[in-house]
Amino acid sequence: MHHDHATWEYTRVSLDMDRLNELGAEGWELVAVAGDDAILKRPRPDLREMVTADQRAHVYAEAFPAEVHS
Repeated sequence: MHHDHATWEYTRVSLDMDRLNELGAEGWELVAVAGDDAILKRPRPDLREMVTADQRAHVYAEAFPAEVHS
């Protein structure tokens, strides 16, 4: 049986409500407070999410130069 488990990335920032709100809007979730720091996590993006449309178009143009891609 195959189980998909999320891979997390973590960051540590100073406790600042404005910064925490910005990070929350970017998908970060507060998981702990350590002294004056906040520790946050979010799911690590998979390769498909990390590759932008421009990057894909560039790779396709190099791989298939005779074809026109829009």
